[in-house]
Amino acid sequence: MKGLVTVTLGFIIPFLIHAQSDSLLERNKWFHPDYAKIQFAGEIGFLSVGVGFKLFKKQNGELDLMAGYLPKPIGGDDIFTTAIKFAYLPWDKQVLNNQLTWQPLSLGAMLFHAWGERLNRIRDKELYPRGYYWWSPGTRFGPVFGTRLKRDFDKSSRIKSLSFYVEFVTNDLYIYSWGANTGIIPLSSIFDMSLGLRIDW
Repeated sequence: MKGLVTVTLGFIIPFLIHAQSDSLLERNKWFHPDYAKIQFAGEIGFLSVGVGFKLFKKQNGELDLMAGYLPKPIGGDDIFTTAIKFAYLPWDKQVLNNQLTWQPLSLGAMLFHAWGERLNRIRDKELYPRGYYWWSPGTRFGPVFGTRLKRDFDKSSRIKSLSFYVEFVTNDLYIYSWGANTGIIPLSSIFDMSLGLRIDW
């Protein structure tokens, strides 16, 4: 776990250090990330980190590039996951005497791929007959929805805002399984919850 924390900090700190460099932002504006995320659970690992870009004129859309890790003691295999996630936040509301911004609803979708030794062996013809697994073992796609609270800071601060979010995500295979077994599988059981922190600079 200490190694994972070290990697996470090593991933985010360089962006924070250079966040206020106007010359760097001007030169690389087209691909320079607007924020970083740290996330617990949510289909893309026990812990995941990533960067993202604000979208649309009102900046109420976001596109995340994430990488996560699920250790073997928890998942039965060392699984690394990469993901692309899109979210749209239609409105926000000031709360607690305008100290916080509540974004009641975020709607989006996520495409992710899990890289694990056992997942790769599912296609091994010596272990499983042809057609035994008709779905892709590692690649999933599904909807994401959630809510978040944001705290803005002074313009002089290196960090513009911090957002704490809760999200619920499912995938195409879970939805298919639920649709074929609605009398057995409750809808709530096909969703996984995640907790995350977004750091804007």
